[in-house]
Amino acid sequence: MKLLTPGDVRALGGLLRQRMDWMAARNLPLTAESSHLMDFVLQPDRSQGWLPVGMWDGDGDTLLAAFAMRDAAPADGWTLEERVQPTRQVSLAHTLPGEQQLSCLLTRWVCDHAARKPNPPSWVRCTVRRPRLATYLEADGWAKVREVAGVASVVSHLFQRPPQRNEIVHYLARGKGELVAC
Repeated sequence: MKLLTPGDVRALGGLLRQRMDWMAARNLPLTAESSHLMDFVLQPDRSQGWLPVGMWDGDGDTLLAAFAMRDAAPADGWTLEERVQPTRQVSLAHTLPGEQQLSCLLTRWVCDHAARKPNPPSWVRCTVRRPRLATYLEADGWAKVREVAGVASVVSHLFQRPPQRNEIVHYLARGKGELVAC
């Protein structure tokens, strides 16, 4: 795992194109999430705290997955009590088509990385809108907090997991640079 930089735009663009083509071929709804992730890479705004992260193959040649994370409480749909709890927020995750199982590894890496911080957050949280993705996250051990209806009655599914050290994940995915575990 390493932070994505403007030098990684070509690789990220390739991953996002493959993912969008895969979704279009299955008549799945396309969203602006891809462009938001690209924006975090092209115009890093550390004031918001979002870090674009990429998972590369062992040789570092192929971008397998990308997502954004930050240490800040999510807002929409979360209660005031939940918003004051220290949180690692995960968003905009994309994997290569046919490699969705990588999200399980990403989850374990994020939870392990959060648990190794000097002051670990209380929760790792995410919000998803697609029901199939919500079902997948539940099967992967994410706890569904609740569903909330937002703009135009779009339902969002709110999930959380506790940070948890995982000694095995270091053999499968290692952080580089700012993402080296404490």
